[in-house]
Amino acid sequence: MANMKLSRRELLVSAAGATLASCEQTVVPQRTGPFTLGRTGTIYIDGTVPLALGRAIVQRMNGVAGIPDVTSVPSLKSSPDLILTFGKLPPGYTDTSIGTSPVTAITHLRVPIDSITTAQARALLNGTITDWSTLGGPYSLPVHLFALQGLALPPSVLLANNVHSVQTADALLSAVRSQAGSIALVPVELADWSVRNLGIDGVYPAQGRGDARQASFASLALRIGAANKLVERGLNIHSL
Repeated sequence: MANMKLSRRELLVSAAGATLASCEQTVVPQRTGPFTLGRTGTIYIDGTVPLALGRAIVQRMNGVAGIPDVTSVPSLKSSPDLILTFGKLPPGYTDTSIGTSPVTAITHLRVPIDSITTAQARALLNGTITDWSTLGGPYSLPVHLFALQGLALPPSVLLANNVHSVQTADALLSAVRSQAGSIALVPVELADWSVRNLGIDGVYPAQGRGDARQASFASLALRIGAANKLVERGLNIHSL
């Protein structure tokens, strides 16, 4: 145990768990109630949720709201009991927010910029700025914009038409690592030291630098949805 060290990803997940646990609607709610599922529940963690964060939350859900335990399923085809997402729920599910995650700008490590303004961030995202040298970089480096498919970004964020859409959070992280000049907005739990956390107006959420409450973009809502058929049977969605 003396030689064990937590990775940056593990530290972020631990911090996220503490943040979510402190929310008014916590991931670890009352463990008693009239509803009883009577079997293992199923949960689908969609592509907007970093896998490590999804697994950490699933571990906290055993015995919650009358569901004895849960197991994850790989798709929506099996009509899961629960869905975890930073996006929108499909029809047939009732959802509630269980926490928030600061919007974090990540770039490839070769991007020679440490911090930008909100106006510059908007220009990068909407395609007005197409080369990092425009922001003071010492050499020409084209901007490559990536986005996470299904992620519910704040309404104030406008993305250029040439954005590269990626299906899962972890695939997006890999894409940003691989493409020089890349940039993406992601939940803070996805960031690690293999990418640069680009500061916006002096706020670096993944590094814990700056006041995240003063961030330029609104935080992302992490939502959990329960199948309507379970809600109709008495499952209290607000206790998930």
